Amino acid sequence: MKQELTAERKKELQRTMPPLFVEYDKAFHGYAGMLAHAAEEKNMEVANFYLSKMTETCIKCHSRFAKERFPGLVKAKKSHDH
Repeated sequence: MKQELTAERKKELQRTMPPLFVEYDKAFHGYAGMLAHAAEEKNMEVANFYLSKMTETCIKCHSRFAKERFPGLVKAKKSHDH
């Protein structure tokens, strides 16, 4: 949500987005900041960790809020037949 938005549009999005979406968005941007810091420090192990956390957050959010755009992210229901 930290894109180039007008103040009015940002308030509207914050008011209408589900709390879980906002949580994922904040986590994503937090991980992105940590990734940038680790890359600046040339700490690739930590950078890879934050890259994986960012990717995990993307998958969680897109599989929850953009199922129709990313159908491959939705887990198939497991059969309980034995």
